[in-house]
Amino acid sequence: MKKAILTLCVLATFGCEDDPADPKPDLGESDMTSMDQSDDGPAMTDCEPIPSGFDSWEHKGSEARVDVALGSDCERTYTLTSNAPRRDNLPESPRRITEDPNAAHLRTASPMFDALYALALEEVRELSVDQIRDGAFNNGDPVDCGGCFETGAKWNYVWTRDTAYAVDLALGAVEPQRSKNSLAFKTALRRDTGERQIVQDTGTGGSYPISTDRVSWALGARSVLYSLSEAERGEFEDLIWESLTNTIEHDREVVWDPTDGLYRGETSFLDWREQTYPGWTAQDTVQIGMSKSLSTNILHANALRLAAELAIQREEPDLATKYYEWASLLDTAIINTFWKEDEGLFHAYTHNDLAPSSVATYDLLGLSLAILSDDFPGYFSTLILNNFPHYGAGAPVVAPQQQFTPIYHNRGEWPFVSSYWLLAAAKEKHAPVFDRMFNALVRGAAMNLSNMENFEAQTGLPWVDDGEYSGPVVNSQRQLWSVAGYLGMVNRGIFGIQTTELGIEFKPFISKAVADKLFGENRSITLNNYPFRNKTINITLELPDTIDPLIEDTHNGFELGGLFLGNALLGGGILTHEGLEDGSDVLIILQAHNPEEPQTINVIDQENWRAVFKPRPPEIVSVNEDQTSLTLSFNASEELVEDISFTVYRDGVMVASEIEGDATTWVDPAFDPASDQTPCYTVSTTYQDSGNESHPSKPVCWWGSEFERVRSFSAQEFEVTGGTPVTNHGRFHYEGWGSPDHTISVLEFSPNKTGKHLLQVVYGNGAGPINTGITCGVKRIDVIDTTTQEAVGAGYLVMPHLGDWGRWAESNFVAVELNESNTYEIRISGEGRAQNMSILEHFDAYTGGLGGEQPFNDVNIAELKILSL
Repeated sequence: MKKAILTLCVLATFGCEDDPADPKPDLGESDMTSMDQSDDGPAMTDCEPIPSGFDSWEHKGSEARVDVALGSDCERTYTLTSNAPRRDNLPESPRRITEDPNAAHLRTASPMFDALYALALEEVRELSVDQIRDGAFNNGDPVDCGGCFETGAKWNYVWTRDTAYAVDLALGAVEPQRSKNSLAFKTALRRDTGERQIVQDTGTGGSYPISTDRVSWALGARSVLYSLSEAERGEFEDLIWESLTNTIEHDREVVWDPTDGLYRGETSFLDWREQTYPGWTAQDTVQIGMSKSLSTNILHANALRLAAELAIQREEPDLATKYYEWASLLDTAIINTFWKEDEGLFHAYTHNDLAPSSVATYDLLGLSLAILSDDFPGYFSTLILNNFPHYGAGAPVVAPQQQFTPIYHNRGEWPFVSSYWLLAAAKEKHAPVFDRMFNALVRGAAMNLSNMENFEAQTGLPWVDDGEYSGPVVNSQRQLWSVAGYLGMVNRGIFGIQTTELGIEFKPFISKAVADKLFGENRSITLNNYPFRNKTINITLELPDTIDPLIEDTHNGFELGGLFLGNALLGGGILTHEGLEDGSDVLIILQAHNPEEPQTINVIDQENWRAVFKPRPPEIVSVNEDQTSLTLSFNASEELVEDISFTVYRDGVMVASEIEGDATTWVDPAFDPASDQTPCYTVSTTYQDSGNESHPSKPVCWWGSEFERVRSFSAQEFEVTGGTPVTNHGRFHYEGWGSPDHTISVLEFSPNKTGKHLLQVVYGNGAGPINTGITCGVKRIDVIDTTTQEAVGAGYLVMPHLGDWGRWAESNFVAVELNESNTYEIRISGEGRAQNMSILEHFDAYTGGLGGEQPFNDVNIAELKILSL
């Protein structure tokens, strides 16, 4: 069938004339022809006129443009061209996208914006597969997934956090069935008990419990659940309930710390160690496992609240109360630990038990999730949006940046995080951030003809040559969460579509600047064929006829004024499914929004590298006692010491600051040699002109002049069941030890002091590389009073991959209160929840290392340490 094609002028500097015979400007590689009024095609008047709004985008001397052609059913074919540098020169320019008349599509005053929405939906289709593959699974051969989403052009598997965030941003509503299948694929039964849990993917140190953000799954699960019709929810709700509650109970025992009420584990998504954490953790990932992060704790709180909601629906009031209480207490713990009132921001994470203070790093995803969660004081949101440090054309995902570190998360702009940041701005009607993120998302898709994984933050480019620090190190076209991020900006941001249990609650926001681009001279924009519980609706945003003169000059954009289904006014801004007909028209009358609080955006001076980067962390060389004083000796990593100052923390509390940069020692004025307390120190450096503070040094403690506050038992002193005694790898230990029925015991131990003690082992784990795998060692440690035979303390020892069985390292700490008058037995075993991810059936297909064919949780333990605090 012939197509009737309309050639458009695409540059805003050229005016489009009504007469189709008028000459048009050169469109580069376009093959558009003039309008053909044949009998096979529609007359122009039968289709919506194609507007002449913003149709091009310029960035760093490059330009992207769009041409539009009309098909026989009035569907549009967009031809996108870009002369910008693209990663691997892909996709090829021009790129043509034809709308599916039955799928969602945009109609605004901007052909470019409409085209990029169609591009995102096209990439959703490209990412929709029946089989997936990854080199670490099934020897790289395909794995059936039952109709799911792969993660990107270069990431062809289904990953828990990528899928969860993408489904939450948009795909749960746009493609609920495929989203449901993808999320179901990331749950699995335990091989021993049949208990279903959420999968933590391969990762740092052998995955869980170094990384614990598998609970991000709950974000996507909620989105899918409320996008399904009630008749479709039952089986999936059961899956959510089983997977989520089992995971919650497991995590509560293994990674929750009752001392501060937080969950341990790596920052969500920022999981390339040296990209986010200090360099001294790169080969010592147990430090990351002992840390606590803002983003991951917010995800745990969200998971708890979803479980509580489901408990109410399932008539489980006691569980609902428990999970709501846990979530509320977790919110308080997050504020107490991470919120910095003087900075108006949350810090990103803390370090280990010896250095519990938060680190002066900001995580854009965590901050966005905090705003969107509705769980923190309202004024936090405006402060966060006003204060986060932006640079480049968008927003970096972490701030400040790290020196001498390749570009990926560090110095990176990630569209899916930009989308969450835009949604946070839309929720708070914060126009400056909204505008910046809108421009960033449009720029990224238009210039690259695809929704890329990431960009270098300062330039917004998909690759920057910077020698050994060049990057982004990996950058994939059609990255799933980036695709969903673009759709989320439109669906959830501009049109305000919030899917809830009751239906759709509309909370649109569009800034004045963006409204000028999308409305042009029109009064309305429309999102057609939007899917809603097996039906489609057409949603129109209409500008108000008038604006109150009192706010005409001060309003920052438009929000919900009135909601109509057909001609009927809907109260509360909620559209329910009952009585809704397929193809119904929803009209949103907008009204001007006048902000109550000042709105600013913190854009740092990117020409000042000290404003962009943080200093490198110093190193504590020694802690020495001199009769009545304790002296720290440390080295600065910065060459120009006159630009920096030092800050000293004791037990996580700042005790000295603004120490001159050429200093090499500090004397603790509060040291009492008669005290039983063990002080632990970290030191950081700060740039004096920008105020950016480094990561802390590795903690160093004063364990006494003769290390008398550390007691140790070698493996020769253990009572052991299982394993074979050997002396290989330079230490005596029991090889092949780690089956669930194996134990190690120290039968009698009497402490020198009463009080808090830390238990730790010296271990070896060569089961996999430092950066991936599923066989992080996890063992339970129990302390039993030998007189009463009562347990006085317990916890889980975490022993991540070291890359080589010949390497020895120290585990995490397990805290316990001991009495010097008592004698204790200390037992290490595979009891309780002492398992890693290899226990899940999901990894039956894992061929990238140990743990695939059968669970593997073996470790070599050469020494048990008891440290007195």
